[in-house]
Amino acid sequence: MFAFKKNIIGTRKVPYVELFATILTYWPSSNDLEICCNWMLVIDDNILQALLKHMQDNLTLKYLGFYSKFRNEKLFLFSLQQNNTVFIRESLLIGAFDKQIFKEKSVVEQMLDFMKIGSKTNFLLNTLLLTDTAEWKNKYL
Repeated sequence: MFAFKKNIIGTRKVPYVELFATILTYWPSSNDLEICCNWMLVIDDNILQALLKHMQDNLTLKYLGFYSKFRNEKLFLFSLQQNNTVFIRESLLIGAFDKQIFKEKSVVEQMLDFMKIGSKTNFLLNTLLLTDTAEWKNKYL
């Protein structure tokens, strides 16, 4: 599946999401996901999002520092949508995200949409306890 410590099959670069899906399907008890994270390649494929897609919250937290270029509102919103409860809780407790992302329109609207729909209410309320909502503008509320 991967050779020379790169995620390449023939001439095709395999996205981390696909690579992790294959690893978890055929070798679920191995530490190959962590081996892939240790490659520490500087590429545009969002490895943190791929880990969260496969519910690897603790591994995502472990490599949050090295892959910090992906630590933004898109990753936060993705983890909300995927219900990565451990990742959300721990990342907010350690202050992994810049406080400014909680002012972003997309973040505020997504959190309020979850409240309107009624889905993920307990999860969202617990998340709101750990975020700074004081800066939200009244027009959203």
